[in-house]
Formats: sequence, C-alpha cells, structure tokens
Amino acid sequence: MSDASHETTDSTLADALWWFRGFAATRQTDEHDATFGLAEKLKRARSWLNSLASGEKRLVGLHERELGIVLTEGEFEMVYDALRFGDRTPKEEVEQIVGKLRYAYDRFSTERSAMKFDPDIPF
Repeated sequence: MSDASHETTDSTLADALWWFRGFAATRQTDEHDATFGLAEKLKRARSWLNSLASGEKRLVGLHERELGIVLTEGEFEMVYDALRFGDRTPKEEVEQIVGKLRYAYDRFSTERSAMKFDPDIPF
C-alpha cells in the first residue's frame, strides 16, 4: 500500500468504518480492549487524511489548527537572511517582511479585481 493514492486510502478507511458500523452491537465497551474506540479513531484518521488532501487546514502540535504557508524560494531567502543577519529581533524582521509581502499581494488583488476581462479571450 506504499504507492496507494489518497482515494484508495480513503476508500479503505470508509470500508473499515462501514464494517464497524455494521457490527456496532458487538462492539467492546471495556476501555482496555484493543478494539475499544477503533471506529472513532478511524473516523479521525479519515477526517485528517481528507484535510491533508484538501490542503486547507492541518492539525499541528496539540490539535492547533494552522493554515499552510507557501513561500517562493525568493521569499524564503528574504526571511532566512533577515533572521540570520538582521539587527532587529526575529519577530520584527518577520513582521516587516510579511508586511511587504501582504502589501504586494493586496495591491495585486486590487489590480486584478479592477481589471475588465474581455469575454472574447478564451483564457
């Protein structure tokens, strides 16, 4: 199963959940039993797998929800150089860099939303 796709893994988890629901009447109620709560664990595993596949949110640390951050190589170099060679505290350096990047992104978003798209252009 090392080359299994997300769909194959999700399907396998869904089958296991269906099986556990079908045998709910015989489920173990002793918390020391190895199968105790296995259906709930499989549900959480499936939910986690789907969140990874969607790329929206991931569980980090103690169940803290974090958004993924994507940096270009140039942006990473800016952050790395600022933290390595900067005179200010790392927090101040990162805030300045993030501020510049947000400004550029906001400007791009504003310009893009203000553009008039020609319906005759197919792309």
